[in-house]
Amino acid sequence: MGDAGSTRTLAKARHRLGGQLALEPGQRFAGVLETVYLGAFKRARAELGVESFGMAVIDLPPDFDQYPAHDHSHDRQEEVFLALRGSGEIEIDGERFPLDDNHIARVAWEARRKIISGPDGIRVLALSGCPGKLYEAPDVSKLGQPDPMATS
Repeated sequence: MGDAGSTRTLAKARHRLGGQLALEPGQRFAGVLETVYLGAFKRARAELGVESFGMAVIDLPPDFDQYPAHDHSHDRQEEVFLALRGSGEIEIDGERFPLDDNHIARVAWEARRKIISGPDGIRVLALSGCPGKLYEAPDVSKLGQPDPMATS
C-alpha cells in the first residue's frame, strides 16, 4: 500500500521530469499508489483526490487472461480504457479488440468487459463515469479499504 507521504497537497512545488511542474493550491501529485486486487488495481482516483469520475491504473503481467469479465449493471458506470504501457486486448460482450498505443476503448455500463494482456503485460488507465447522474466512488476504490482478495 502507498504511504501518506507518497501523495502531497502542495501550494507550490517543483517536480523535475525534463522540466518543471508547478502545482497550484489544492492540486496533488501521486507517486506510489495504494493497491488492491493483489497489486493489480491502483487507487489513482483516491490518491489524487478526484471525486467527479472514477480513475484507476491496472497492471497485468504478460499473457494474463484471468482478469474477471464483468459489467457495471449494479452502478451504471461506463468506462474508457487506454493502454499506458504494453499491449493486449479487451473483450467486450465476447468480441475481442486491440488495446495498445493505437487503440482506446469505451465500454457501456451494460456490456461485459475483460482485459487480456499481451506478451509484455499491460498497464491500463481506466476512467469511468455514470451517464446522467453523479459519480459515487465504490468502496473498493477508497483509500484504506481492505483488499477483497487478501487472505486474513
